[in-house]
Amino acid sequence: MQESKRYIIIGGGISGLAAAKFIRKAEPKAKICLYESSNRLGGRCGSYYDKQLDCKLDYATHAVLKANKNAVQMWGIEKFFPACAFYHLDCKRLSANPFSHLNEIALALFNLPLKQTAPKLIYQTVALLFPFLSARKVHFSGNDTQETLISPQVQYFNEIHYNHTLREIEATNGAVKKLVFQNSALKISAQDRIILAVSPTSACRLLGLESFEFNPIINLHYRTSVALTLPKERPFLSVCGGIAQWASVKENVLSITISNAAALLKEKELPRLVWKEICTLRGVKSAFVPPCRVVKYPRATLLHTAENDNRRPSSCLTQYSNLFLAGDWTMKHLPCSIETAILSAKRAARAARKYKKR
Repeated sequence: MQESKRYIIIGGGISGLAAAKFIRKAEPKAKICLYESSNRLGGRCGSYYDKQLDCKLDYATHAVLKANKNAVQMWGIEKFFPACAFYHLDCKRLSANPFSHLNEIALALFNLPLKQTAPKLIYQTVALLFPFLSARKVHFSGNDTQETLISPQVQYFNEIHYNHTLREIEATNGAVKKLVFQNSALKISAQDRIILAVSPTSACRLLGLESFEFNPIINLHYRTSVALTLPKERPFLSVCGGIAQWASVKENVLSITISNAAALLKEKELPRLVWKEICTLRGVKSAFVPPCRVVKYPRATLLHTAENDNRRPSSCLTQYSNLFLAGDWTMKHLPCSIETAILSAKRAARAARKYKKR
């Protein structure tokens, strides 16, 4: 009797969820099992109810360009905002010319200033976005990522096991034979295929890879008593010349993104300093700072320097014939993003489906 084919996905972030979708579309009868270390899906994506602000927030603010075809399709995005505007705090001027703000755009794409970013990464990203027309239309997450992006992906799994952190991989003759979790172990048959879609830190520990350097991002969420507006009624803006870099608003919640934020991780006055900038661009005076939630992501993305980029895997293949890598960090010469995570999932799913036991 022939063994049934089973796909085991470790990690329920975007790449793990996308891998299940690609496998399910190609093999409707496949058995797909997910093992997630936390008690929720989505990884760095998703939404939660914040008791301090008494409202729902995204774990991080995410932007998807219309040119990001895989992310657009997975998210089911139909509405895009027009070209982004750039507000200059020093001269209180609004500009809409993206070619005059390449540094701001690069900081958003690479979480690193343009002059420090790996050249190959820049070239590859430009090639993917060319001819740039669709790259000028953007969709911002609006504190509903869990419902719009994460929850719909549950349908592609046969089993989901939460609170399962992978501790060890046991192999024989170059193939994984057992996955050891903190409280249990899973035997791997000859027909099983495994997609490891975990953080780079976890993958390096499990596979003995060289460690990476990371670059932080900080999000600030302000909740006001009335709905906010940005200049020209725009739902989001790039802020130039200050601490804040991107501001997006949905009703009475204003979300700020600060990239390349290592120097600000210990800044205690961040909510007040950023709110002062927001008041400047809105042309108003405020006697107090509204309730604010500061969320820091010390390992938000890889540090996209040439040296760090060269440490990334050249493919999804590993030292184990039946184990394949997924995750935005696995895609050399591409920025860490939702689009890249999905591209990595497509690559890993394709390789896992083609796998034949030795």
